[in-house]
Amino acid sequence: MDDLRSSLTRAGFRDFKIERRAARILVRAVSDPDRAASILGKVFGVAYAAPVDIVPGRLDDVLQAVVKNADESLTRGESFAIRSRHSKISQLPRREIETRGGAEILHQLADREVTVNLKEPDVLISVDTADDLALIYRNRVPGPGGLPLSSRWKMVVVLDSGVLSVLAAVAMMRRGCLVEPFIPTSRHAYRFAKETQLTLAKMLGELVPRPQYVGYAVDLDAIRKADGISEISLDSVRRMAAQFAITRFRGIIFSNISGNVSQVSKNQMPTFYPLLGLDFEELKSLCDLVGISEQELSSQLAAEHKDLNDSTELADDHVVDIIFDKIPLGLATEAHDHIAC
Repeated sequence: MDDLRSSLTRAGFRDFKIERRAARILVRAVSDPDRAASILGKVFGVAYAAPVDIVPGRLDDVLQAVVKNADESLTRGESFAIRSRHSKISQLPRREIETRGGAEILHQLADREVTVNLKEPDVLISVDTADDLALIYRNRVPGPGGLPLSSRWKMVVVLDSGVLSVLAAVAMMRRGCLVEPFIPTSRHAYRFAKETQLTLAKMLGELVPRPQYVGYAVDLDAIRKADGISEISLDSVRRMAAQFAITRFRGIIFSNISGNVSQVSKNQMPTFYPLLGLDFEELKSLCDLVGISEQELSSQLAAEHKDLNDSTELADDHVVDIIFDKIPLGLATEAHDHIAC
């Protein structure tokens, strides 16, 4: 729940309360429930967030709240359905909530000529019972799901393939890994242009609601000059990243989408390729979590299929003196009635 609290706090919310109720997490006393739901819907481990009405878990109170929701949302001729579920064993009869709630809506909104449509309703009213409460809502903000951050390994992702590197990090974040970026930069290599690289790193920062979240920027031009070489290849950058990560992280993430995976085995570093085998639709679903457009994804995929690197290879046993800048990526707090997750 710490990430939920941090996400709301940095967005300017104050004096809210978070509590567990059965299989739900309730956030009470938020000033703008719709905005809060959109923020919490971006937190890893959250399946969905919804602004809810909270009523006592008594049938009459639930039916009254269901009719109120219908009155606020249904217009003339629209259809509706009611879905009831129990987050925990409840005395409330689920089917009775649906049938009696539907009958009450049809009766009280008869002048609007509303109808029941169980398959494709215009408005879906959901009722979740949690202990002695009932949660009634219409709109859900889908979240990334998966596991909460840091429930597994702390890992590093190498930002060397544009938005694909961000997607690789997101795929591992959904598995519960806290992922920090290794950010190679260069004034001469377009792939590692500093401004672009920092923009990608900040995209990850927006997904991690922790002020101490950082990235590690490495100046490839300085390394190239110190070692007396013209350019540094992609595989050499990855070996440098593995050398950097070996004592700091539990694993390293690369963004390959097909064969010819990088060889960093000499570092004995656990290596992950979460994008291998994903088709275009699966990659698009990851893009939706970050706000990357389909056009950006297509452009990056086209670039990855070209021969992008004829640069000098560093020998496998070559040890580079890596000097890095630790860059804060955690978002600052902005100055600025209920949510269920």
